[in-house]
Amino acid sequence: MRKSIFLLLISFLLVSYACKEYLTNSDDNYSFIMEDHSNNQYEFPTGVYYRYTLEVLNSQNIDEVAVMKSTRNNSIQIKDAWYKDYCNSCTPPGSNISMMVIVPAEFLILVDHTDIKLNTLGFTEISDPDISFCSYRVKHYTFN
Repeated sequence: MRKSIFLLLISFLLVSYACKEYLTNSDDNYSFIMEDHSNNQYEFPTGVYYRYTLEVLNSQNIDEVAVMKSTRNNSIQIKDAWYKDYCNSCTPPGSNISMMVIVPAEFLILVDHTDIKLNTLGFTEISDPDISFCSYRVKHYTFN
């Protein structure tokens, strides 16, 4: 019994450590938190915004970290980024009822100024940033 409790404790510590590392990435100098953008009108900071254009409208295969890395490798400094993952249903927090809808992935970045290089990287400048419906779990990346 003691051995199984000890193994369970060690497993828990390893998983906790792995999850904590995912929240902060010192190599790329960013961290993220999960935000709920559905309840109130989310106040995006002022600045220049770009939306990543997905090659396929309902794409499930976007790696936002790779896109951010590619952007930064092109000498473009991202101040903040928001990512909502694709899902084939929408379940509000605390609910056991799921709406059967396609929730498209969305990825926005905030930069200091307009940069034409972002267009070649798959971004389009937008004037009114928002995350569309079913935005209960949005990753908000902040860069140091």
